[in-house]
Amino acid sequence: EFGSCVLKAKTFRLTAKQFFDKAKEGSFAGRVNSLLFEILEEDTKHPIGERKLENGLQTPDGPTLLVGFEANKSRPLSKTYKRKITFNWKKLEPNIKTINPEKDINWPDSEANLVHLQLAIANWDYEKDTCETLYSNEITLEKTSKKHTLNWTLNTPNEKKLWIAFICISFSNKIRKKIKPVHKKENTATILSFKTIEET
Repeated sequence: EFGSCVLKAKTFRLTAKQFFDKAKEGSFAGRVNSLLFEILEEDTKHPIGERKLENGLQTPDGPTLLVGFEANKSRPLSKTYKRKITFNWKKLEPNIKTINPEKDINWPDSEANLVHLQLAIANWDYEKDTCETLYSNEITLEKTSKKHTLNWTLNTPNEKKLWIAFICISFSNKIRKKIKPVHKKENTATILSFKTIEET
């Protein structure tokens, strides 16, 4: 059973690869494997040894285990952004409408002076073992910026199975015209929500 989760994890790690490449630490792959096995254990209709991730994801509680998963456990969303963030599927945007970078963000210890915010929606077809991901525009703000209205442009995938909403908050240091990203251990990539979509 765990081996089957490891195989499924290869595709899961592609659902928001751009974000995971920016924000993760050494335990990331192992924690993905453990997460998927925890979901598999929601399959109570089959005996141990015959349980499947697919069945776990079709239970009421299985997909909820995805919400709050952090690519970088050392910089979870709660330690990066000072307000609770939720996702509105009808509007395809988070509940935060404005941001004051200096007040709302817990900046890393590095000399970062830019913050980058981006969303993504992935369709994870865990049965076919495929994924399709669409990313929003990236919003970049200086640390000393005043209150800023967040305008997102985000579309939904063409494929329909299990949609997952992600947010990535990353940092960089701008010196004159050069922008240098900080180490990935300083950045945050988090699953905000999910939505089960049935083909029509």
